[in-house]
Amino acid sequence: MFQFMFMDAWPAITWSVVSHKRVPKKGYFTLQQAYQPILAGGDFRGDHWSVKQQFGGGDDFVAFSPWVINDYQRSFENCQLTVSLRGKDNGYERILGEQLFTLPNDSLITLDTVRFKYFGEVDPGNYEIIFKVEHEGSQVSLNQYEIVID
Repeated sequence: MFQFMFMDAWPAITWSVVSHKRVPKKGYFTLQQAYQPILAGGDFRGDHWSVKQQFGGGDDFVAFSPWVINDYQRSFENCQLTVSLRGKDNGYERILGEQLFTLPNDSLITLDTVRFKYFGEVDPGNYEIIFKVEHEGSQVSLNQYEIVID
């Protein structure tokens, strides 16, 4: 992937992520997160979970498989992934799962499925699902997804 037009050469409205005065724009921080050499995330059903749908039946939980990418040419042993849910409006915070793993060099690994029951347990609102990877006690990756529960 290539970031087109990294910095403005003059004061203008452009696609760059750094202004002509070398001040990072909002997109800079998004790229910084996306280009982490170790990146954790998960594939889950959309960014909008409706409690209303549950009254007609269906699953009252979300299940997803976290994954971790390692772009380094070295492996990392004794890593820990923590997946948590944090309320943006209400201060709610809950750990959904923790896993220990070894991260091989230049790899993508899928970890054990995380199951999270939200129906009847979480108030409607705006939340973030946070993926944090630590290696020997130091944070090496932080990624989050915004979701809405209504």
